[in-house]
Amino acid sequence: MSKNKKKILQATVFALPFSLKLNKKLRDNFITDYLTMYPEFKIDNKYKKNLSIKSISFFSTLYFFLFRFQKYRFIKKINTLLQKISYSRIDNYMKSVKSNYDIFILQATLGKEITPLIKDKIKLIDKLSAHVEIERSISRKEFTFRNIKLPLNEVFSANEFEHNRELEEYKIADRILVQSNFAYKSFIDMGFDKNKIKIIKGFGYDSNNFYPLDYKYKNLFTIIYVGRITLNKGVAYLIEAFEKLEIPNKKLKLFGIISKDFTEYLKNIKLNDNIEILNPVKHKDLKYVYSSSEVLVQPSLFDGWSMVVTEALACGCPVVTTSNTGASDVIIKGINGYVSPVMNSESLASNLNKIYLDKLYLERNNISKTVEKYKDWDLYCSNYKELIETF
Repeated sequence: MSKNKKKILQATVFALPFSLKLNKKLRDNFITDYLTMYPEFKIDNKYKKNLSIKSISFFSTLYFFLFRFQKYRFIKKINTLLQKISYSRIDNYMKSVKSNYDIFILQATLGKEITPLIKDKIKLIDKLSAHVEIERSISRKEFTFRNIKLPLNEVFSANEFEHNRELEEYKIADRILVQSNFAYKSFIDMGFDKNKIKIIKGFGYDSNNFYPLDYKYKNLFTIIYVGRITLNKGVAYLIEAFEKLEIPNKKLKLFGIISKDFTEYLKNIKLNDNIEILNPVKHKDLKYVYSSSEVLVQPSLFDGWSMVVTEALACGCPVVTTSNTGASDVIIKGINGYVSPVMNSESLASNLNKIYLDKLYLERNNISKTVEKYKDWDLYCSNYKELIETF
């Protein structure tokens, strides 16, 4: 180990571009290794050539593949086992190399086994969403309000295994790193010391994929939602807001996979003929959706960030979102969009009306410029590196 440079192990579940870019940025001042459960063959070659990456992914590759079929109980049972094996393998690897590193950056759920063994090291939990108990509390409230009888563990993105691991990690970590004011507040509301929670500002988007394209208003006010179509994403409030709009030639398009809880919700309502539920769009093609729509609505009940917000803004599409969506931090009222209180269809409708009446959807280039500083996660990575240098 270099006498001058501290050594970092960064461990992730998914090898997402921003985490790989962070690893590259940290290499300016540190010796870094990147450990992931994600299949190596799916990682971009530009990172594999320049970073020290180890993928422990045989069982997790099977787990990721089968995840989409978990509506079948037999598959879910197999996948629960595969997930535990996958975590055990990465846990054991970290235990075997723990003496090699000074700082551990661990994506939430990956720290439970290793953190108690590295009390003399710097332990950072990288939390991409809010406190898990806050999320579940909001879900329970919404399910009760909508009279949805499904157990939370059937529809919640984090299962009991992940949930319990996170709760243990929160206690032992030196710092919990989040991306937004909403996520920060969720930990403070759970009684955490404010000095233990740190916001890393500047979370962004890929400027190679998201940028303004030619736009022309076609006398149809198209509202879009992009993501999982689920109650937790607040889509029910968006549908209610759409019904309240007094806008001629309006259209609501929901792009995504319908969750089991939303299927139950749909049994009790009749969708407006001007509402379409459409298949998910490939990530690289979303810019065409943003660039042909008048506004994106992200009505989440809880969301640590929500990349669709910055991606849409980068394409010049205005956004209406909620105060419980982390990316609301980048909304400038009346300039690139509006922020509504959570669970409030009246406010969503009011803000959509403002965008329609003010013709904010015509200000594509100005809207895109409001998020230019966040492009390619450069600001985020610089702020992250600045924090690491304080240890």
